[in-house]
Amino acid sequence: MALFSRSVSTFVAAGGSLGVVLAFVSSCLGPDPNHCAHNNGDAFCGGSTPYCNGCLSSLDNQGCVAEEPEERCYEPGDSPFAEEGTSTGEMTTTGDGPTDDGMATSTTATPDCTAEGERDDLCPSDAPFCVGAECVDCVGAGGDEFCDGLDASFPVCGTQGECVECSDANTDRCVGDTPFCNEGSCSGCYEHSQCGDFGCNLFDGRCMDDGVINWVEGPECTTETGFGTMEQPYCNLGSAQQNIDDGDSVMTIRILSPDDFTQSITASSDEVVVVISDNGTPRIGDASALQAVNGGQLMAQNVVLDGSMETTVRCNSNGEVWLRDTHVTSNGNGNGMQLDPGCNAVIERTIVSLNSEGGIIADRADVRMYSSAVMSNGEDDQATYGISLSGGTFEASHITVITNLGDTGGRNIDCVLDGTGGPTQVSIRNSIIMHPEDVSFSGCDDIDIVNSAVDDELFESEADGVIDVAYQGSYFAEPSSDNPHLLPSTPFNDVAVWQSGDPRVDLDGEDFNTTPGAGNFAGCDQRQ
Repeated sequence: MALFSRSVSTFVAAGGSLGVVLAFVSSCLGPDPNHCAHNNGDAFCGGSTPYCNGCLSSLDNQGCVAEEPEERCYEPGDSPFAEEGTSTGEMTTTGDGPTDDGMATSTTATPDCTAEGERDDLCPSDAPFCVGAECVDCVGAGGDEFCDGLDASFPVCGTQGECVECSDANTDRCVGDTPFCNEGSCSGCYEHSQCGDFGCNLFDGRCMDDGVINWVEGPECTTETGFGTMEQPYCNLGSAQQNIDDGDSVMTIRILSPDDFTQSITASSDEVVVVISDNGTPRIGDASALQAVNGGQLMAQNVVLDGSMETTVRCNSNGEVWLRDTHVTSNGNGNGMQLDPGCNAVIERTIVSLNSEGGIIADRADVRMYSSAVMSNGEDDQATYGISLSGGTFEASHITVITNLGDTGGRNIDCVLDGTGGPTQVSIRNSIIMHPEDVSFSGCDDIDIVNSAVDDELFESEADGVIDVAYQGSYFAEPSSDNPHLLPSTPFNDVAVWQSGDPRVDLDGEDFNTTPGAGNFAGCDQRQ
């Protein structure tokens, strides 16, 4: 028997009739769209972690926890389908519109609250404070001054109407190891740009200013040899790799030109390496172009890993790899990513496509995948899949998995027992998974999937907010040309749509994110 989270959401429509709807939520309700707090709280979580903790990152099981959080962090959620002024059973909610600073103030008059000047359990989560016997958010309660007086640990009135540690305009409290404000909480770095030229170690939130920077221009650079400086950059990645091998264990590699490179980068032991493109999307086409092995950490952003004749990305033995805004494609004699036992991988805003032996092969690895697409991998006459999972964990949100080939059965996602007989723990939210010829899943009996469009009627009957939709090429822009963004008027426009303003390019350098918010490919701009 498959394991699913189960719930049915009801609402009273504007016309007064009762209806039942699929619990689809917009893929971009806030800067952190994968968090349960932006996806109807507890109703999003379910299973063994049924409570929504707004104080956690979305990378921590999307904020879902096993025990009810303390009051200030608890985000139980309300019906996402209740409209302004419509009945939700016992309470009438009225939106008062935005204030001068852009933050909305909401109040409710029924029932009257009693805990004057404090948080009141009678109030809804979007207006949790009681002022003048009315439920209001922190803006209506008095802003920063109110929050500071209520609890000095959370002195700022945040954009969601809740008292928080900090805001983008008020970061004075964020010091030491958590100098940045991320969704109202002080945190380490989560964007490379926050750390100047050094880049960010995304795994521990620390700027890599204790390391070195190697600048690389590419084969067409004007200096004969180069010295790895911005003024005299190296002409290939091999020189930077040699420095890593010679003892530069913490390194940021900044690529200055959109050239083709035939070298590879490996991080092993305690080495920490970030590869960032500062101009266009350079292609790295060597075999095993990126490797994180034996405890090494390797992060890449805004590069194309194209044309390798072996597995393009490798990770094993406590290695950690983080891809962001990256394209893993056109491997003619291997798979896109091989994630072996002990690997920890994060894949964000990335396309894995057109790899002959399959897209992502994960064996007892822990994989988190957000705002990404896996498409058109494999060959007809081989047992290849888009994503093959054997043990470990796979957590995904806002992904599109389509048109991956295989010889029989599940063509997009395949789950098999690992070498010790253990299953993969699979959690998928707000995603599109479908194939033009067969059902997408094979062997994935224990899977938690909600708010998604899939080509398997079992999930529609057994899971939360899942619709069974047969694949149609007209749903997508150019799936055969590696362009998976959605076209308007699909049956699932609010699921897995790209709404980031960040530029993304295909292999020809064309921007395929031309209409942000209009139904593009799976994903949102993710903040950790």
